[in-house]
Amino acid sequence: MRILDYLLVSMLALPGIAGQTTIAAAQVPEIPNANLQDIAMVTWHVGPLPQVGLPMYNGPVIIYNPIVIDQVGPVLTAFFRSHEYCHVARNHIQQQFFLGNPFNKAWISQGLELDADSCATATLLAQGNIASVRAAFLWFHGQGPIQHVPSHPPGQARANNIANTAKSMGVIP
Repeated sequence: MRILDYLLVSMLALPGIAGQTTIAAAQVPEIPNANLQDIAMVTWHVGPLPQVGLPMYNGPVIIYNPIVIDQVGPVLTAFFRSHEYCHVARNHIQQQFFLGNPFNKAWISQGLELDADSCATATLLAQGNIASVRAAFLWFHGQGPIQHVPSHPPGQARANNIANTAKSMGVIP
């Protein structure tokens, strides 16, 4: 069983506003792409998705790099997968369609990344998955204050955000 197949079974839904379930994992196609220069990303796709047997699709798609997933392992992968589903559940991908000013796009995108990190942290902690939250905290903490991608906050900012979210739920990562 592939790591993402296992995670699909283990993480069926994300809590939404006021604890309501908003999106089931099976509703968002996950497409492997070994050329992706990241662990995963979410985008909007219009057209056929033969990889998952859909003749036509109009909606969010999670693209992941199976090589990177194998390298980081299932514990850290669970955080990044939850992070991508949080982008979908919180409608971040739709919001990005309407960001018209290129000068503030990176700043807004960084805020969406922090929001998805907080959502993933809360989701995983609600499921009792402290190990994935700790793994993500250590991953980002190890990146330090350097900003590697303009649309993503520096690793230290993301680690602090994860820690603050966890602490607000009574957990120290």
